[in-house]
Order: sequence, then C-alpha cells, then structure tokens
Amino acid sequence: MKAIQIVGRKKSGKTSLVVRLLPLLRAHGLRLATVKHSGHPHALDREGSDSWLHRQAGAEATLAVTAAAVSFHFDIPETEDRTQALVERYLGEHDLVLIEGWAGRAGAKIEVVPAGKDGRAKMPRFLDGGELLAVVLAPGLRPSPEDVAPWGELQPAGAWAPAAAGSALTDAAGAKAAPDAGGAKAAPDAGGGGPIGAGPARRSAGAPVPCFLWEDAVAVARFILDRHES
Repeated sequence: MKAIQIVGRKKSGKTSLVVRLLPLLRAHGLRLATVKHSGHPHALDREGSDSWLHRQAGAEATLAVTAAAVSFHFDIPETEDRTQALVERYLGEHDLVLIEGWAGRAGAKIEVVPAGKDGRAKMPRFLDGGELLAVVLAPGLRPSPEDVAPWGELQPAGAWAPAAAGSALTDAAGAKAAPDAGGAKAAPDAGGGGPIGAGPARRSAGAPVPCFLWEDAVAVARFILDRHES
C-alpha cells in the first residue's frame, strides 16, 4: 500500500482535487481509501449519542453499525505516531491512500497552489526537502515563465508542457523545459507514495517538480499511477 498527501493552504482546493482524482484512479482498478486530517479538535460523534456514551464510560473504541454504513470512533491517540499506526492498521489492505492535509507527516506530497491577492500563483510551501512530487495550480492559474522562475525545480507538465501548449516556456536559465516533464514514467528512485508508517518518499536530488494545470486532472492521475506502479 502507498500513500500520497494532498497538501496546500486553507481553501486552496485540496478537497476538490481529491474528489476529482478518486474516480480517475478507481477506473484503473485500484482499491482506494482517504484520510481527512484537521488540526482542529472537531467532534466527530454527537454528544449524548449511544456511541458517545459508550466512550465516555470507558470504551477506547466504538463501532456503530447500521443497515447502510459503519462508523468507527477512537479517542485521539497521545502521539501522532499512534495515529499513523491506526491508519496503517485499518487502511492497510487498500492499494492507495490519499491523505488530505496532515502537512507535518513525513511522506510524498502533491501541493495545490492557490492565487495570491495579486492574482498570481503563490510560492509552493514544500519545495525544500525532497517530499514534494508535484504541484497542481488552482483554477484559472497559468503563470508565465517569469512567475515560476523563482520556484527553481518546478517544470510545466501535462497540458501545460511546451509540446502540448505549443509555447516556448523556459526555465530560469533560459533553456526550454522538457516537453515530457511529468508525462513519462518515473525512474524507480523518483519517489513513490511510500508505505504508511515507513520513512518519507523522496524526490531524487535535483529532479524537476512537475506542475499541472487545474483542468489537467487526468494527467495528475496518470502521474500518480506511474509512481504507484514503479
């Protein structure tokens, strides 16, 4: 099983991207699971419900079963490592887990980059460290080469790649960006999702970070599939 985190600033479009990717990935036969991580102490059970009363009385975990669905509630573990161990235990049979958020977790990441107040794409937050596998621009964003030049390793991919766009996008040094960036299957060391609970999946040193347009979800799904199979 592998996991990829969809990260980004608040309201950047993380949930929308996860929802767009799920049917595309499932069409390829993968068994999928998702994790929604929030740093806020939201109550996930209704105070006064039977399952809530069970936990208040001392149950560490409660399974609520109806004719339509099953709900599993735990008290929050003392450490994030234990939370991650729970995810591994109960989602381990799935082929791929998409984790929305949980930016502090070590692992492969795809970052959704929103527009700033000036209408330009904000600087990605996860370029350093080798965990960022790709960037997806928020709807309507199509930065110029000058806008992305400070991002260093980022490279247009999918429909935004020079061959597809029919334009001569260049990198900071003035050289044309590789037309197949993000389209070809990655080398084995380019970074996969990585098993949950294992060390972080990392991008090879100096490897480009493919950047996809929002409307190019099919290319993003293909990118994920390539790394899942590598």
